[in-house]
Amino acid sequence: MIKIIYLGIGIIFISFFIGCKSNILVNPISTLKGKPDLIIDEVIYKRLPDCHQGYPSGIICDGPSFEFTLRIKNIGNADVSSALFITNSRSKWDLDNQYCSCGQRLNDPPMNIPINGSLDIKLVSFIDDSVHNVLFVLDTYDRSNSGLNIPKIDEVNYDNNSYILPLQW
Repeated sequence: MIKIIYLGIGIIFISFFIGCKSNILVNPISTLKGKPDLIIDEVIYKRLPDCHQGYPSGIICDGPSFEFTLRIKNIGNADVSSALFITNSRSKWDLDNQYCSCGQRLNDPPMNIPINGSLDIKLVSFIDDSVHNVLFVLDTYDRSNSGLNIPKIDEVNYDNNSYILPLQW
């Protein structure tokens, strides 16, 4: 009698397991949670005047500054609404060491970036005149600041969050 009960339980378990397994194979995506995947899709720039009217001393000349417009694109499978922290290199030493010495929190208050959508963000940065390339990094996993006001975004892929822009002087 006990053998029959165990046999019956075993058959039910195997039937249930096969049934569940076949459902997973038919629709494997339905059980996964969607995540965004942000990339820097494009960067355009313009050089700003080296000198501008300052207060109270008059003309201030502070060297080469650029206004960058970064197109952030969401290639993932979920929308994202979060502030973004973007860093960039400013010197040849920064670029050689893959270090970004300038960081800015942008898109705050946050705007939604839908699946396959994009958002253009402007930032201004001083760039040393020896630089021929600028490295931009979209820091969504707080790799450098240990939780200090850096928004963390759970992404599909963190390895595609950088962009190197060749500068023309």
